[in-house]
Amino acid sequence: MKKISSFILSLCLLFLISPTFFVKAKQDMHDESIYDIIIDRFVDGNPANNGPTNLKEPFMGGDFEGVRTKASYFKKLRFSYVSLGSLAKAEDYRGKKVVDYGQLQPYFGTEADYQKMREALNEEQIKIIADFPINGVSEKNILIPKGEKANWTKPATEKGTINWNLENKQVKKALMKAAADYAYHNQVDGIRLTGIQGVDPTFLNDLMLILKASNPDLVVLSDNDSDANFDVDYDVGKMRAFQEVFKKPNTTATSVVKNIREDREVNPRLLMIDDVNNTRFSEHTKISKGESSPQLKLALTTLFTLPGTPIMMYGTENEMSGESPPDTLGMMEFKENNELTDYIGKLQKIRSDNPTLRNGSFKLLNHQDGFVAYERYDDKKKWLVVVNNTDQTQQMNLSEKAIGKNRELVSLLDEEKIYASPNQKYRIALDREQAEIFEIQPRKNVEFPYLSLAVVGTLFVLLMITIVIGGVRKKKGGRNIVYLFKKG
Repeated sequence: MKKISSFILSLCLLFLISPTFFVKAKQDMHDESIYDIIIDRFVDGNPANNGPTNLKEPFMGGDFEGVRTKASYFKKLRFSYVSLGSLAKAEDYRGKKVVDYGQLQPYFGTEADYQKMREALNEEQIKIIADFPINGVSEKNILIPKGEKANWTKPATEKGTINWNLENKQVKKALMKAAADYAYHNQVDGIRLTGIQGVDPTFLNDLMLILKASNPDLVVLSDNDSDANFDVDYDVGKMRAFQEVFKKPNTTATSVVKNIREDREVNPRLLMIDDVNNTRFSEHTKISKGESSPQLKLALTTLFTLPGTPIMMYGTENEMSGESPPDTLGMMEFKENNELTDYIGKLQKIRSDNPTLRNGSFKLLNHQDGFVAYERYDDKKKWLVVVNNTDQTQQMNLSEKAIGKNRELVSLLDEEKIYASPNQKYRIALDREQAEIFEIQPRKNVEFPYLSLAVVGTLFVLLMITIVIGGVRKKKGGRNIVYLFKKG
């Protein structure tokens, strides 16, 4: 198999001078959601393989075995991908300072440990994304031929690291082969190209063609803005907008809901409230130790209902905070009876069970200060999402023209129903710092509880009439109940 794969990779590299030789199969990520972890900071399943702790940013012991034990946890949260970070042997816990792309990080475990983890995730139908760092790798990287450092590398900002000289064709060829081998031998479902600042988009597009040549279903994304043709668009501006809008009540949501196409976007954007390189969302919203902020729920409700591909950092469900790495990347804690974990699972179930919330069109209905309402719809279904990030109860009235005639709004979070009033308005009221998702359905003619009440009421009236008339008949010596029913 290795000989065959090497032949395929060589053939791919041969045709690099004519990239149109390949038919690019673009993976559709609208239906997916991603849980993003740092292996070293997740779960220590085997203390025997722990890395050094005397570094400026020490290893904390997370490994493949620890990830394996949490396969059911990812399933509970209903994520379809887990992003593991870099798998390669590196000098740092995040795997950015790569020494050898072709070897697994020994502090994470053995090849056998990795395969057991991969099989456990596959059993839960969870796919794997792994990082492939490009720039900022170790100056000891084994791709650098002896005596060729000056021709193969360029200076990097961090001491002991280098950037690749991508003007050198030999460097391009070596890096592309390393990436293709990395994806193939680790049997991943996705690659996130990291350290791409300043990298020519043309090179990145060519690299993606090579990666997809042997696996057209492979998804390729990045951790930075780029003009390259990634399967999902990274949008750090949208992430910062989420943080700015939801960090406190009464903030206008324009920056979150603007520039969203009404029709389904060809390329979904990554929707995130924090990531591995930036300030944690909960750093902005924490009230005091031990207290939860309602703003996180509001942000998550929006995250999982806007058009795009949600990606959530590990620890968000525990309100992990911090301004920058490594403070933002603490060791994961698993809390019992975690309300936020249950809430995320509920949001994910609503999203995964309903294609319209993943692929439907978008229409903004209302946004004023912290109050936002929008529709997700297609030719079969219509949904209404309302978010009240203000310090007061808010209400809005929607006409039958907007919602439809003879409809009912069924809440999926509080299980209540809203009907049109006599003046043909649907009145929606939301308490402060609350969110709601409504499915708009055809209204049933008569609700069963009301039908039962009507039947009981009618029988009661008939009984009273019968008793009264029966009493009169007895006084007059006439017939009783039978006479009443005969005469109707």
